[in-house]
Amino acid sequence: MIKREAHLLAWITGALLVLILTGCGTTPATPSLPSGADPGPTATGIVILPYPSPSPPEGSGSAEAAPPTPDPAIYGLPSELTANEVAAARAGEAVYSGYSCVVTPQGCACEIPVIERSTFTFAPEGHMLFHFTGDGYASEWEMSRLGPDQWSYTIPMFSQSGDFQGAFFVLLTFTPDGYVYNLGADFDEGGIVTCPDVTFRRLSTAGQPDAP
Repeated sequence: MIKREAHLLAWITGALLVLILTGCGTTPATPSLPSGADPGPTATGIVILPYPSPSPPEGSGSAEAAPPTPDPAIYGLPSELTANEVAAARAGEAVYSGYSCVVTPQGCACEIPVIERSTFTFAPEGHMLFHFTGDGYASEWEMSRLGPDQWSYTIPMFSQSGDFQGAFFVLLTFTPDGYVYNLGADFDEGGIVTCPDVTFRRLSTAGQPDAP
């Protein structure tokens, strides 16, 4: 009888432990970035904040259904690139449509339609230059590779007097016809705010007429 009660107590304790661990597995919201944001002076010691992979684009299939990856060496590109990354590189300067985000300590909204001309230049050892221009703005970021199709960048925020106020953190994920943009911000006095996923679709190359 004592052995039976001890066994039952051990089983109940193990079940409670599983429930507690399951309840702790929370996932933070996914982020996206305001186009043409002015990063201000370069900050030192900025660490890319942790954030999850973005939601898969609508209608995307499983890994088995992904298109075969062309040999990047044929196009003079780093060998680790995926089919989506090779397509973005080969498009050169292309026209993309999406939405710009406005993020404040109170929240984020991504409702302003934008048309941008963007170029992705891939370099060895997980580096990429993302150059984009829009209506009255232009910028270039050196992004770091997190994994297949995923790239990150951190933008420090400063006040007009030069005081450090926090940082934007960006996740860019390539898709077959463009990329998904995720932005978040870590405000020193306002905590972390994240934006909805924003999809940018490739409309044309620079040599073709812009899509409406």
